[in-house]
Amino acid sequence: MKITALFVTSLCWIGSASAQQLYYTNGSGLSSQIGRAGIDGSNQTTLISSGLNGADGIRLDVAGGKLYWAEQGGNIQRANIDGTNVELLVAAGGNPHAVSLDLIAGKVYWTEVAGNRIRRANLDGSNIELVTNLNSPDGIVVDPVGAKVYWSRGNVVRRANLDGSSNELLYTSGSPHGLALDTAAGKVYWTNFGNGRVQRGDMDGSGPLEDLVTGLATPLDIALDLIPGKMYWTELSGGGSLKRANLDGTNIETVLGAGLSGPFGIALSPTTLPTTVPALPTLGLVALSTILMLAGAAMVHRRTRSTAGSAQPLR
Repeated sequence: MKITALFVTSLCWIGSASAQQLYYTNGSGLSSQIGRAGIDGSNQTTLISSGLNGADGIRLDVAGGKLYWAEQGGNIQRANIDGTNVELLVAAGGNPHAVSLDLIAGKVYWTEVAGNRIRRANLDGSNIELVTNLNSPDGIVVDPVGAKVYWSRGNVVRRANLDGSSNELLYTSGSPHGLALDTAAGKVYWTNFGNGRVQRGDMDGSGPLEDLVTGLATPLDIALDLIPGKMYWTELSGGGSLKRANLDGTNIETVLGAGLSGPFGIALSPTTLPTTVPALPTLGLVALSTILMLAGAAMVHRRTRSTAGSAQPLR
């Protein structure tokens, strides 16, 4: 079990390369669009400019070459990562706001604010399942390895098992919206449009809530670029903007402002490395050697800590 966990975690780590491009939803109602730009805001372009109805939360499957999004008008859709071949996956109704992907199990999750529920389906839209009923869920993010789903609603951040069982309250604060995870550090990040902040806490809710950035103009969605230690978020007010900062909230920069009319969702694309877990025989030598290196480093680290005395017990 420990070897399997290390194997899966290592592959997910390998797939979390530094981001190269950002994708975002922009505008409202039938005038909403999906755009793309370089990670520094350069080369801004519109990928999908028609056929949308309130595009909101957006997520990427880089290995599968797809982008997925929720529409407040009622649909869960996907397209090729360049915006071509738009597919209606689920006519969900219920005012969907956010999506999240479990690429290990091949599932897309979404919240329905008016439908008062979280549902999921296969990545092609088949086999729709109810995860949980609850009042007005908003943001959502899935931790496939930890087998947890996190969401925001009202003034709380909560989590549960992937089947909706063991519902737990993590934090209470303002009006949390978009969510993102740093599983290696055990942190959950969220935007709070109720008090204009970016905040974070422990994934199990055990530690104190941290205010990372304050005084923002209606922050909505958030995405993390963990290799360089950056977080990105959208702000709706004043025409809107895409901003970034260090993970501790320092060094705030505006990445994109011109050409926006109210951005909602944001997602980052890494370099094209695997984001799903392939079968062992298909792994290249580089990936396999990296896993062995990580396993060896972990064993050395544990051995070093165990011989350093009993003042810091292993957890």
